[in-house]
Amino acid sequence: MSSITFPRIGTPVRLADGTINMDPIPGIGGPFDTAPDFIRAWAAAASFPLSDERVRECCGSDTDEIGDEVLNSIKTFPNKLSEMADVIAGSYNNGPFPLVHVDYGHNNIIVDTQYNMLGVIDWEYAIAAPWGMVAYPLFVSTIPMPMDVPWDYHPDGSPKDDDLIAKYKDREDYLYAVREAERELGIPPKLSEVLSNEKVRDVAAAMKLFSVDGKPGYFSRVLDAFEKA
Repeated sequence: MSSITFPRIGTPVRLADGTINMDPIPGIGGPFDTAPDFIRAWAAAASFPLSDERVRECCGSDTDEIGDEVLNSIKTFPNKLSEMADVIAGSYNNGPFPLVHVDYGHNNIIVDTQYNMLGVIDWEYAIAAPWGMVAYPLFVSTIPMPMDVPWDYHPDGSPKDDDLIAKYKDREDYLYAVREAERELGIPPKLSEVLSNEKVRDVAAAMKLFSVDGKPGYFSRVLDAFEKA
């Protein structure tokens, strides 16, 4: 776990003299002084990679109703996110901002024969991002419940699928490990605080699923929790 932070949001580049320059984020722009500035710029540049026809195919419904609802949620998500940028950022509005590895999974973690973590590789696309954009590592990430199909969950919000139940348990263990690492390092519990914030975590996950993964779902529903707050 790193305590490296930056005063602005952007792409950190180490110069020959050892200093750090903050460059624009490819495809988004910047650097940005606040989290809402980044969110609005992301929303303006966001493009869902699947065609309408492909989205309908992925929905796999015999009727057009589900496909229409999913498509509408996809199309309205960026604008709705932009309009709610200040509310979503909340207390995570200003810096310093953390360094975020955008592909943090088992494929980029180096361990020894005893499974001790030696390091993390592939920092090519890492950026200084808002705290609210920090998500769980890929190996414990899930589709946010609000944007997933409701019949996969019990009325209390708990998942029905055994694999998903196991992943939720692994995520709890990961969060516990983060809290222990923060305590041992003597750093503020900012990362564990963000990961514990379900509303913020869901938005971070939805943004990645939207622009990177192209995963059809009810994206706009992850913003409903902020409207009800």
